[in-house]
Amino acid sequence: MDFDGTIAHHGIVSAETRGALARFKQTGRKLILVTGRNLPDLKRVFPELQLFDRVVAENGALIYDPATNEERPLAAAPPSLFVEKLKERTERYCVVLQTLLAPPPIEARWSVAPD
Repeated sequence: MDFDGTIAHHGIVSAETRGALARFKQTGRKLILVTGRNLPDLKRVFPELQLFDRVVAENGALIYDPATNEERPLAAAPPSLFVEKLKERTERYCVVLQTLLAPPPIEARWSVAPD
């Protein structure tokens, strides 16, 4: 199940949707959340991740088990020299995730005034 635009709208999961997810899980079926968001941002906007059996985050680069809090990256982190050069040549900032690079969450981008 996708997060943004499917169960969440503008980063918010309604009480009705949370209830439907809980009822679905009570039937014994498994729930898997798939999102392009990085895990810290997802936990911040939706702390109820325990509704899911697994979370596929960071555009498929990270598997998270909410029951055990285990994070399993599916690739190596980007080389530090690559990150350094990318930051020099692109925007002033980017977020280094476990296995990939991304712009910071929208809220953080809005809080940074351009030069």
